[in-house]
Amino acid sequence: MSARLFNGQMPHAMLPILWSAFASYALCVALAGWYFETSTSRLVRDQVDSELRIAVHLAAEVFPRDLRGRATGAGAVPQAEDRERTRLATRLCQDAGVAYLYGLFRAEDGHVRTLWSSDDHGEVGTGTGDWFWETYDDCADAAKTSMDAGEGLRFADYGDRWGRFRGAYLGQRDAAGRPYVIGADIAISAIDESLANNRWTVGTAVAGAGLAGLGLVLVAHLLLRRLAGARRDLDLLAEVARGTGHAVLLSDHDGVIRWANHATQQHLGQAAEMTQGRRLREVLTAIPEAQLQAAMADGGSCELSGPGAPAAAWLLADLRQVRHPGGDDWTVCVLHDLSQRREVEQELRRARSDAERTASAKSAFLANVSHEIRTPLNGMLGMTDLLLDGELSDRQRELLTVSRRSGEELLALLTNILDLTKMEAQAMAVELRRCDLAGLVRDAAGLFRPGAQARGLSVEVTGAAADLWVLADPVRLRQVLANLIGNAVKFTEEGGVTIALSAVPDASRLAITIAITDTGVGIPPERQDELFQPFVQVDASLSRRAGGSGLGLALSRRLVGLMGGTLDLRSAAGSGSTFTIHLTLDPAQPSSVEVPIVGSGARRGRVLVADGNRGSRTVASLMLRKLGMGEVEHADDATGAVAAATAATCDLVLLDPSLPGGADSLRHALQLAASASRPVPLIAILDAGVVPPDGYAGCIVRPLTAESLRPLLDRWCPRQLPVTG
Repeated sequence: MSARLFNGQMPHAMLPILWSAFASYALCVALAGWYFETSTSRLVRDQVDSELRIAVHLAAEVFPRDLRGRATGAGAVPQAEDRERTRLATRLCQDAGVAYLYGLFRAEDGHVRTLWSSDDHGEVGTGTGDWFWETYDDCADAAKTSMDAGEGLRFADYGDRWGRFRGAYLGQRDAAGRPYVIGADIAISAIDESLANNRWTVGTAVAGAGLAGLGLVLVAHLLLRRLAGARRDLDLLAEVARGTGHAVLLSDHDGVIRWANHATQQHLGQAAEMTQGRRLREVLTAIPEAQLQAAMADGGSCELSGPGAPAAAWLLADLRQVRHPGGDDWTVCVLHDLSQRREVEQELRRARSDAERTASAKSAFLANVSHEIRTPLNGMLGMTDLLLDGELSDRQRELLTVSRRSGEELLALLTNILDLTKMEAQAMAVELRRCDLAGLVRDAAGLFRPGAQARGLSVEVTGAAADLWVLADPVRLRQVLANLIGNAVKFTEEGGVTIALSAVPDASRLAITIAITDTGVGIPPERQDELFQPFVQVDASLSRRAGGSGLGLALSRRLVGLMGGTLDLRSAAGSGSTFTIHLTLDPAQPSSVEVPIVGSGARRGRVLVADGNRGSRTVASLMLRKLGMGEVEHADDATGAVAAATAATCDLVLLDPSLPGGADSLRHALQLAASASRPVPLIAILDAGVVPPDGYAGCIVRPLTAESLRPLLDRWCPRQLPVTG
């Protein structure tokens, strides 16, 4: 058996002995249980029969023998002496534990009749209608046999409407030789139940003993199998350690290498036999002594340089403690070749650097292309606005309006694409400024109200009557509101759009909710999640009629998330939609800018427009003059701007931050030329979506419009008040 286990073989010879012993054990347990159950049942039956035997013989001794002779018909009446003797017999039997005692005989008509019964408290009947002479043909067959024979004692189990009974029947004859029988019954329902419980208990005990024996045999069986399997696994692990591609070294508690596999030649350039007997730290010299000792004590990994070709150039030493059967802690050191991984990591770093340069070039290209497209487009829109302010025929105004609307849609598309690209490159940022959120909502709704009213739609704002000053990014908020309100108006055929603003104090901050509700076509629930994906449209045919690229909602949700909020949608097909913006913002003090007094005369002052694009300069100059500015200078680079700014006092400077030659030189020149009491206001001209730079008094977004220029002029270049005499 030891040889079998040592060789990793299954000890088959022991299995027949093991299972034979279990079979013998199970047979003995079953026989013991059967013997116990049968002997218990036999003992109980014998005890019951003994009690019944005593009861019927006692009753026979005191039973009135002449009562059989007086039972001549249904009208016969027992004598008082008969009652007394039968009452005595009943009392004796009841004291012995008998349930019922009675006398029976067979009448001349062949029916079984009762002489007396212990029922009704043992009282003997007094005449017709009592138990005396009552028919009892369903008595036990053993009772009939003893009754007809007039002798002998017989036992039987039977059941009737009163339950299950064990009866004893003693045949008798009176002085005239007429046969009858005296019977005694004991109820055995409880006894049968007790015996059944005993049988169940014995069966359970036998089954438990059998299962326990089976469990022991199975445990022994499994132990033998595991013992044999452990030997096989040990041999297999030894072979794996020898044939693995990693170098494996096993050192004792003193750090001396006791075993090594053949892979040490490939990793360390040393044969396994050469490493055995040496200390581990002598082999792993590239690892600092303190780090190696810590890894050996607590387990860990260390990277080290290898000997190089033909061995490994970089190695990872993985050290773990294992418990030796002798009780000491040994160390297992597994060396992994990292040379190829290092090469892959270097390739990945180069690829990542190339990808980042490509992404940067892509972002720069998109920004440049966007700027190059926006510049002439802004000029076109500005000129279109100037033409629309002139005297035109209805046909001309219609054509210019369509041109203006198309240009605005193209500009919005460019803005969305550029912003989405910035977000994907994680280059988008928000700039918190003081702003009137209620006024911003009112202004955003006002942009779409004329177009909506022209289609018979209403655009209502609730909760924004009073100013609500907060710290937020007004540019991004205005962009989100424009997208959401524009979509609501675009996809609503009848009814209207409602923008509800609410602010609830939340500790020291404000919980802001802006809900845009429309009565439009609605959105099916199964399509709502994909609606916020770029370039996704729920109904392409409807989008073609109404216009749109599918970027607005995706960009809006990302912008709201960038501001620390959420954008939710609640809608159903045919029931309209509600887009809800949730933001938590800090409150801010109202702006202290004084409202200028607007006159009706010509504007005073001098305005400088410094923009590198000729079309933008022309549009700005024409609009400024149309708004009443008499002196408007312009420059196309930093040198010209500095010269124009220092030649005469400027009351307002509109500056493109990307002005050729650098905008900083103009800012510096203005700071030197301006007096400390009245610095020259510098307004940045920006494309939509560009974060305003620092150092400017304000900003204005292309395309320039009279509406965006007028507040600047009213503040810094107001109209002259009329002279009253």
